[in-house]
Amino acid sequence: MTKGQSVRSFAYIKVSSQQYHSWLRQPQFIEFMKEAWRALFSSADFMAYKSLVNNVRAGDNKSLELFFRMRHLYEPTLNVNINIESVLMQVVEVISRHVKDPTVINAIAGELDAIIDIAEEAS
Repeated sequence: MTKGQSVRSFAYIKVSSQQYHSWLRQPQFIEFMKEAWRALFSSADFMAYKSLVNNVRAGDNKSLELFFRMRHLYEPTLNVNINIESVLMQVVEVISRHVKDPTVINAIAGELDAIIDIAEEAS
């Protein structure tokens, strides 16, 4: 707020600048102002969330990213590095403990090998 705006604001509410600065030294006034700002900002939260949702609905990518980050569904700095071949080999081991038919086990292993080949081609 500029000095001119401050002077007009004080005149509008019929309070002198000296009176306002005197109030700023009173703990009760400071607490009153803090509470007023909290109430103002809490009501602004609804408007901000509503705006964000409207932007998400409109397909705004930055809004989508923010929305998912706020809901902890997306974290761009999280680096997930999984060795898919190792995981799938463990899956085959689990299956082989429970499935005793070697034909079924070989068929499953063959399909999982195909998944590994696709993943390697993609990277």
